[in-house]
Amino acid sequence: MIGFYRPQLQGAVGKHYHSQADKALPAVSVGIIGAVGSVGLQRFALPRAIVCPEAGDLSEKALKKRTITRAKEGLQLGEAAVFDAGFSAEELLGGQIGDFVVRGASNFTARRNFLPLYKGVGAHPKYGEIVRPLARTYKDNEIAATPCDATERWKVGKRTVKAYIWKDLVPEGSMPGGRSLCCVVIVDGKYKHPLVLVSTLCVTAYALWCLYYDRWPIEQIPLCAKQMLGAVRSFVFSNESRVRLPVISLLAGSVLSYVAASSPAVATGFWDRCVRPTCGRLRRVLSGLHFRDLPEPAGQIRKKESVTEHLPKGVLGHRRRKADAILDEPVRKAA
Repeated sequence: MIGFYRPQLQGAVGKHYHSQADKALPAVSVGIIGAVGSVGLQRFALPRAIVCPEAGDLSEKALKKRTITRAKEGLQLGEAAVFDAGFSAEELLGGQIGDFVVRGASNFTARRNFLPLYKGVGAHPKYGEIVRPLARTYKDNEIAATPCDATERWKVGKRTVKAYIWKDLVPEGSMPGGRSLCCVVIVDGKYKHPLVLVSTLCVTAYALWCLYYDRWPIEQIPLCAKQMLGAVRSFVFSNESRVRLPVISLLAGSVLSYVAASSPAVATGFWDRCVRPTCGRLRRVLSGLHFRDLPEPAGQIRKKESVTEHLPKGVLGHRRRKADAILDEPVRKAA
């Protein structure tokens, strides 16, 4: 989920969560779906679909539902869907998507996918026991974390990464018998907060960590569109243009990233010792070129199918007339 923030935009506009403001701000939100692969030695996300909000419903909840549906339709055999923290396991299970990996919140809570033993007093239990992967504090009272089912460790360079695993889970509001989930909490000394992953895959914690780590190439597309191409500072106000501009910016950012990844790396200066084929370096090179220096394409790119019979041609199209004569003519709308 990507948000192009428009705090001063009047009229119908949705909202998107802003991490620095710690609240949802007015924004034009779009959902992007991409397949992660490689271009040369660089990981790259190829966009498959860009989901736009509907005119009648600009809520992010409806946009998430449509994005999940498009992701389900485009998910191929042998692929797993990896979602960011904007989605929840309940929404993905409700969308009946295939195998997925999603980042959970720090206060993620689930239940066991089996009933606890009857204690002989009161009604028989209908829900499984609550599982809290991380401890939390509520009204100065600490709620302890649930003991994990298994642990794993692996080395990343010189540091050791540890993972705590909880298996056979269902969402907190679900009864036992549904699709089982597993929760993995990854503690890495490089980061301040642990990483919570929820998945339907029956694989190791290291495999889930690699899958979610491989999701980051799709973040390159909005980064290139917003910062490198300046879409974060471009504002339009028409109902269609306010959505069309972010979509075109994402497509242009993806093209720029692909051209940079498939072209030889160019250093920005003598200080650039570790040259990489990034979109920022390519943009710096293109900014020093003039449009006339680019080679002309062979043939016509695309014929513009527009109705122009009602427009004046030739010298009549640019002949100067007095302002009074122009105002007296009826206003004619272009097709």
